[in-house]
Amino acid sequence: MIKVFFDLTDCTVPPEKLQKEIGNAESVLAVTRINPQIEGFLADTLSNPLLIGGARTILLRAPGYEGLICRVRERFGSAAEAFLYYQGIEVGVEYAKNHLEIANKLGIADPQKIFEDISLSMLNCMGMGKAEVIKHETNPLYIRIRIYNSFECETGRGAKQPYSQLLRGVIAGILTELYKTKMTVKEQRCITTGDPYCEFEAKPEE
Repeated sequence: MIKVFFDLTDCTVPPEKLQKEIGNAESVLAVTRINPQIEGFLADTLSNPLLIGGARTILLRAPGYEGLICRVRERFGSAAEAFLYYQGIEVGVEYAKNHLEIANKLGIADPQKIFEDISLSMLNCMGMGKAEVIKHETNPLYIRIRIYNSFECETGRGAKQPYSQLLRGVIAGILTELYKTKMTVKEQRCITTGDPYCEFEAKPEE
């Protein structure tokens, strides 16, 4: 099912007529009007709960996750950084469980294929960043991941050192669950230091 939103701000056709015309289309299931609560402001009040792949989803806008990532780091320093990383690991493990369910339905068992084709696609879909694998070796296990437009590191521009804690934890958690091996992830390049992308190195924890 695909939802389409129409902004009728400058529309000269009466909303009732347009609603009827669109509703008569064979492929349209329903047409619902959203009226503004106050003049000049309109929000989608119909799409609750949001779902991706059948799972409950929230949209966290930049002002919100900047507070979650940056303000906490300013208050608690390295303790907050460690917390964000380990929190990311737990998030990644839970994501990977879902990715394994998807892969099972598709008849895919190879963890490399699951990670590259499902896990990274889902991270992209959720707006965390556009990810690609630069190197993926299985014996010994070693992976390099490049991420463009990292939502986390964009909040830390000017930090002058690799900034990712939450996202690298998510990657570590996903790989840990997929490979059933405790993985550690380090950020080697970062947009906060002037690089055009963030690059991560993943390998089994020693």
